[in-house]
Amino acid sequence: MGFTSLAPTSPLSSRGVEDMLHQRPPASHNPGMSREQDRLDTFQNWTLTTITPADLAKAGFYYLGQGDRVACFSCGGQLSNWEPGDRAVSEHQRHYPNCRFVRGERTENVPITPGSLVNVSNPAMQQCEDRLLTFVNWPTRIPVRPDQLAKAGFYYVGRNDDVKCFCCDGGLRCWESGDDPWVEHAKWFPRCEYLLQEMGQEFVHQIQARFPRLFEQLLTNGDSTSREFIDPPVVHIGPGEERTEDAIMMNNPVVMSALEMGFDRALVKQTVQSKILTSGENYKAVQELVSDLLSAEDEKREEEKERFAEEMASDGFTFLKKHHIALTQRLKSVQSLMDHLLEQSVILQREYDSIASCTSVKQQTSQLIDLVLSKGNAAAEVFRNWIQKNDVYLLRELMAQSNEAASPSQDLSDLPMEEQLRRLQEERTCKVCMDKEVNIVFIPCGHLVVCKECAPSLRKCPICRGLVKGTVRTFLS
Repeated sequence: MGFTSLAPTSPLSSRGVEDMLHQRPPASHNPGMSREQDRLDTFQNWTLTTITPADLAKAGFYYLGQGDRVACFSCGGQLSNWEPGDRAVSEHQRHYPNCRFVRGERTENVPITPGSLVNVSNPAMQQCEDRLLTFVNWPTRIPVRPDQLAKAGFYYVGRNDDVKCFCCDGGLRCWESGDDPWVEHAKWFPRCEYLLQEMGQEFVHQIQARFPRLFEQLLTNGDSTSREFIDPPVVHIGPGEERTEDAIMMNNPVVMSALEMGFDRALVKQTVQSKILTSGENYKAVQELVSDLLSAEDEKREEEKERFAEEMASDGFTFLKKHHIALTQRLKSVQSLMDHLLEQSVILQREYDSIASCTSVKQQTSQLIDLVLSKGNAAAEVFRNWIQKNDVYLLRELMAQSNEAASPSQDLSDLPMEEQLRRLQEERTCKVCMDKEVNIVFIPCGHLVVCKECAPSLRKCPICRGLVKGTVRTFLS
């Protein structure tokens, strides 16, 4: 990703930002930008179309007025160089994982005021009166009143006791005596805009504090397929919650145990995804996962050694030519690099000043690389050696990118084109109606085998016959 992840008071690159976050006080970095509306108002002169001001403000950012650089009101972290396909919340989490706002911890954040919901799943059900009208055939045996459900944002979908939120699209069923719709809403869909607007962040934090390991309990209770479950209600988790399918996959107790052992989260996620793709289900034993992780680590180390040796065997000129575009996108700051090149007499003072006058890091980087290439291999060697010494993480990223470009994720090239298309179509076809595309993952088994139209009628997974206690809506690319 092309971001300028700078700490607000330091020119250090993003490689040092995350290590410095623990030194910051728990108070917000800029309390004056705690209100989402105030953050949104700073984007008056925003011209970028690849990402909207609404998404940035919602993710905690306000505009700094220069280029496309934004800063988080909570952690103070800065990002820029936004590209098509970037998601504000995801990039915030990736570059500043310790930020209290993106971790969902208590902050001074004040969401957009009532009546200004940004993401509404079903606009036709936005009015409470309209939601209440859907409960005309609500079963009288259900112990929760329609007016309570409607006020909490839910409307009746017309079968059993299934309801859905008009805003986040999250659904609940199996209501029991004593259930409070607002509590259940906050319990299962804590990021719902309507919930936060009506009840406030404090209420959501209190409910979440009462159920700190909710998804782990849900998955643990799913071990047996022969008994009925009483504790959590059956839950349908919709697209309203950010990357919910990843959360379910990674909150498996077996996966959590591996993470607690210190395995790299990215490697664990990649290994788990591979397991689900090949077998259709998540790991059930810690020993099996740990064994696969150890093997993956060995393979990764060998691959890195080979790629590193190849990179270092090439000359500096070839290195810069090969990674020109990637370096332009990924280098977060060239100030220190330019200082070094000036000290080594690779560039002249007037050349230094000319590049420093550029308004964006991308422009500075591109012009610097072009200049160094024009000076030949000796100058390029100084450039590359600085990268090798000062930003090993970036060097690994470049090597990984080269490896990904050379190695497709799945090789079906040996098969005839007709067979490739048939297999892809079969994998994506609902196993119940054999017509529509699959887009529902069952909890807790993790099988992705049915479409959203067929899922509500199933109480057991058609693959493993395990009891379905919840579903996650997915979007296949």
